[in-house]
Amino acid sequence: MKMLKRNGLAALLTIALILSCLSVLPLTGLAAENLALNKTGSASGSASNPEFLTDGNTHATTGGEATVMRKNSYAMVDLGEEKEINMVKVYEYNSYKSRRLHGYTLEVSSDGSSFTKVAEADENHFVCPDDVVDAHYSGTITFEKTKARYVKLTVKMTVDARDPSKESVVGYIEELEVYLDESIAKDEANTGDNKNKVYGSAAPKTNLAANKTVTSNPVR
Repeated sequence: MKMLKRNGLAALLTIALILSCLSVLPLTGLAAENLALNKTGSASGSASNPEFLTDGNTHATTGGEATVMRKNSYAMVDLGEEKEINMVKVYEYNSYKSRRLHGYTLEVSSDGSSFTKVAEADENHFVCPDDVVDAHYSGTITFEKTKARYVKLTVKMTVDARDPSKESVVGYIEELEVYLDESIAKDEANTGDNKNKVYGSAAPKTNLAANKTVTSNPVR
């Protein structure tokens, strides 16, 4: 009986030790929390329907279920309080199955008045380069970890691929998500001043043969 009690006590101590070790191990593999979900959205005067920015719907079926964006308009999320963040995900909808949002500036602020740029891409890049399903696209913007309450995304251009000359084109943002993703290393984060990577999209290529000497073999 004493032996059984000793064995039982040893087993309980072993389990307690394992649980105490688990409690201090970092949680990995868990999905990061979308800090913008159901928070207050707003937009510049040329944009509209900011209430759809944070409703959790990334599969709009009409433009009426998304935030309408125009050239140089911005969409902004108020997180309610300062949070540590380093990633923003943008979801775009277009019933014509073409991306219309081109180029962006991403800024953050603690007071809603003074903003700091954390990432930027020019008009040659899609805001949402990655395919999700037909008519739905996404883009991921990462940057060095910072504290902010307000996250503002300005779209530099809205273009209709069917007629690039059209000026009064609108684009649609389905959702703006904000995260702290601890798996992003500091040296992998995008930076501002148009130096950031644009995930899922190739950078403009340089023609290495431009203005070089051309030679040919004579026809015999």
